[in-house]
Amino acid sequence: MSWRKGMVTHSKFRNVYGEPYRKDKCYENVRFTKNAWDGTYCAVNPKFLAVVLDTSGAGGAFLVIPLEKVGHQKLGDPRVAGHQREILDIQWNPFNDHIIASASEDCTIKIWRIPSGGLTEDLLEPLVDLRGHQRKVGIVRWHPTANGIIASAAFDFKVIIWNALKAKSLCVIDCHRDTIFDLAFNYDGSRIATTSKDKKIRIIHARTGKLLQQFAGHASPKTSHVAFTDDQSDHVVSSGFSTSGSREISLWDLNKSSSPVQTDSIDNSSSILMLHYDMDIKVAYVAGKGDGMIRYYEIRREEPFLLRLSEYRHASPQKTLGKMSKRGLDFGRCEVFRFYKLHPSNWIEPLPMFCPRRSDEFQEDLYPPSPSMQPALTADEWMSGIDKNPNLISFKDGHHLGGGPTSPSGTSTAEKYNNMFNKPAKFEKQLSKGAMSVSNDVNGSPTAGISKSMVEEVQSVNDEENQKLQQRCDDQEREIAELKRTVSLKDDRIAKLERELASKNAEILDTKDELSKKIDELREANQRLKMKMQTDSTDGRRGETTIVKSSQVSVQSIPDRPKQLVQESITSSKKRQMSLEDHDIHRALDDVHREPVGSSYRDSGGRNDPFYSTSGSTGTSYSANTRDTNTRDTYSGSTNTRDTSSGSAKTPYRKQDSEEEYHLENIEAELESLREDLARTREVRHGKTNVKYVSEESSPGHTRTVSSDRGVDSSQRGGGDGKRMVITTSSHARVPRQDSTEYRSRLGSQDKKSYL
Repeated sequence: MSWRKGMVTHSKFRNVYGEPYRKDKCYENVRFTKNAWDGTYCAVNPKFLAVVLDTSGAGGAFLVIPLEKVGHQKLGDPRVAGHQREILDIQWNPFNDHIIASASEDCTIKIWRIPSGGLTEDLLEPLVDLRGHQRKVGIVRWHPTANGIIASAAFDFKVIIWNALKAKSLCVIDCHRDTIFDLAFNYDGSRIATTSKDKKIRIIHARTGKLLQQFAGHASPKTSHVAFTDDQSDHVVSSGFSTSGSREISLWDLNKSSSPVQTDSIDNSSSILMLHYDMDIKVAYVAGKGDGMIRYYEIRREEPFLLRLSEYRHASPQKTLGKMSKRGLDFGRCEVFRFYKLHPSNWIEPLPMFCPRRSDEFQEDLYPPSPSMQPALTADEWMSGIDKNPNLISFKDGHHLGGGPTSPSGTSTAEKYNNMFNKPAKFEKQLSKGAMSVSNDVNGSPTAGISKSMVEEVQSVNDEENQKLQQRCDDQEREIAELKRTVSLKDDRIAKLERELASKNAEILDTKDELSKKIDELREANQRLKMKMQTDSTDGRRGETTIVKSSQVSVQSIPDRPKQLVQESITSSKKRQMSLEDHDIHRALDDVHREPVGSSYRDSGGRNDPFYSTSGSTGTSYSANTRDTNTRDTYSGSTNTRDTSSGSAKTPYRKQDSEEEYHLENIEAELESLREDLARTREVRHGKTNVKYVSEESSPGHTRTVSSDRGVDSSQRGGGDGKRMVITTSSHARVPRQDSTEYRSRLGSQDKKSYL
């Protein structure tokens, strides 16, 4: 049945899909190059991952990471840094996982050998340094069958075939007229296909450099790539741009090269298409450089010749893609291809492509025999004119050379399918018995030992066992090197922590000493405070108070009185006491004598003021004359005229007995009322000093007062509206505490009262 466009064509690769690794299985902090050239900046084999680094013009270098060393990479890790200018292309040797070639802007190609455990220091000296190009070298490719043969292409429009083992050029191909974009060997390495900026695809004889074929490729001069499709080398597949600027992929028949067999237009994006071809299963992968798209096509011998299968898309774009060889894939999960995607944010993500199958058995159609690590030819044999297909291995029989990394499922391919490694034990005894007869069997003479076919099989198995042992040795060396690095890092960390601990201990000791000093100081201060409180308590019981005399001002003790108010009162007293004369005191006393007796001060509410003075206390009475609104008081000391021995009050100002009797009757009634008020006041304040206000009618026979004339001129003392404040000191008297409610409320009031 002929194929018609629009029909669904069956393909076993129709459902191929991509499944990226988890982030903890990726490689982070890898600052790869930002060069605009479309070279291979990431090369992978079953042991190492090589990435070209961004050196910002300071020479050229690339990083080699063991595949198992996933996670965050250190900026100071060892690197290969022997080029003088930036590196444009790298590629691993297909026959040795420790040999890698690099091409650079310094016009050289260098061959490097990587140690088994990876780099432990910067690698500066190459094994081979190939010089012959006149301009920067952008492409380097290993021959697929001959050992040590390399092809390179440079910006001098030349292709050179090298014998790397002898460090000399074998052939210089000079048939290009513009920049060479890509170079690819065919299946046996006898021919080379190239694409160029002149929009031509050329087929060249690799050994002689003869131009075999040339035809028009993609219509746009932008970057294009090419690859041979099969072992017959009569078809090539290419990617590029059309005249209108759309991206496309084309299949060409070299026998009819005037036009492509089939072309598939992809989209109109301007990013370059990278081409990766799997010759074993005939699947081509095209990925956009700078976008997150990967499309894959199956190359067929019948229509449709170029069958679009599916595509993988991701929001994050790829800078470039590296690819793993078949030897490193996970056969147990039907992994058919694996990319290593370089993200612009400096991390590398493995991206395997799976072809889903229900059966867990080995899928022979997905894994046909593939080129092995054994070269088919030497360099001299190839130069002598011999062409030969590559040696193949069968993954089903367990010939998995080199060993791939552990798959995401946790099971390696060698553990599942490497059954041949169990065979040597079966022949070990026979080899020990008939060691002398082996050579005779090989020469054809029959012996009673081992057959010739068995000897050949044993030799083959021994070779495989040796390779297995070598691989194990390499793995152990790599593991030992990794453990040494880990131990070194741990030692550095321990030393750092010990230094930090010593520093912290020193700080703790210093802090402890400071705290001890502060505790001692606090104890001393507490002891002084206790002594002071005891002294204040004793002084309070003794009834000590502030004594201000006309000639001298002294403060003996005022418990709990604010120091600021005391100092202000004393200062104000000193300023005023010099102006007070004896006749002023007598004049004030005469004013008191003329006032009506028995009237007490009442506040604005008509209630008796609880701070009314009492004259029933014994001791000395002093009066305060308040002269300003800032509670600055003046104390004038005078002796009470009451006789403490007889309890009678002397009133030298009384002239008539009738007046004295009148006053005594009123005073006794007043005293009774004041004592009741005093008892209530003590219950509220629990104080020992009574500060009271009396009106101008107070009896001059018991207290001596000076009118409180705040805001009134001194000449107006003794007016009828003045209020007087009397401090009566007794054995139970104490100045009110500053934090008492009555004291604060009185201190904040706007009436003309003064507090001590």
